[in-house]
Amino acid sequence: LDQRLQRDGEQQSVVVTLVLLTSQSIIRPIDAVSSTISRIRQQNDFRLRVDAQGKDEMSSMAADFNAMLGDFQDLI
Repeated sequence: LDQRLQRDGEQQSVVVTLVLLTSQSIIRPIDAVSSTISRIRQQNDFRLRVDAQGKDEMSSMAADFNAMLGDFQDLI
């Protein structure tokens, strides 16, 4: 019983660690976009851009966001 409880505790620790690492990989890019949006609003500066390096969905969203900012600049 003690070994089983210890093994369950170890498995839970691994799961919690994986969840934290995964959530951070999602939260960081969202925070970067949010921060850039806030800076654009505060400074009225459409030249600001989000770092769009990578090949995941968040990088694709950042690249599209940057393209949209460029379109806005062209309109102004």
